[in-house]
Amino acid sequence: MTAPALPKAPNPVLLGNFLFAGAGAWALVAMVGGFFAIPEYHFQQGKLTGDELLTRVAGLGLTVFAVGALLFALVAVLLALLSGSGRNPARILIWILGSAAVLANLGFVVFGAFSSLPWYGVLVDVTGVAILLCAGASIVLLALPASRQFYHAARQARLAEHQRWQQAQLAQQPGYWPPPPQGPYGPPEQPR
Repeated sequence: MTAPALPKAPNPVLLGNFLFAGAGAWALVAMVGGFFAIPEYHFQQGKLTGDELLTRVAGLGLTVFAVGALLFALVAVLLALLSGSGRNPARILIWILGSAAVLANLGFVVFGAFSSLPWYGVLVDVTGVAILLCAGASIVLLALPASRQFYHAARQARLAEHQRWQQAQLAQQPGYWPPPPQGPYGPPEQPR
């Protein structure tokens, strides 16, 4: 008895996962820009305000943004890989993380985050729009009926494989219990 093979992913699933991984790649671009903007932002804020505490807080904010972008990129690529292999929980997590990314980047674009540095404001706007489009399209593509059918078929194939593995394990086990282990002083005494 052979288990059904894992089905081939349809085009909406492949494209949706590539787009979500692409959103992660755009987040890496924002991360690199964030780390390059920290020294310039320190200099500019220090020159304008002269307040050392405000300058440090601004640098910390840019660092948190860049580290958050790195974490998003890593999680996005991991979820895209798992979702591409037919893992439905990864698809659901893509919906959740993608929705959060769409809302966050919509806020960055609408409210002009980090616009005090002109080049970095443009970089955040461009990457924000790109992430918004990639994550939004990925959410829609992974919610299509063809995608749902793929994840359902992949789950059925994994369940059939797991049942086959369990049956093979049961066939290898002996039909009786093994004898108890010997103690450190030899076998137990037999009653007379």
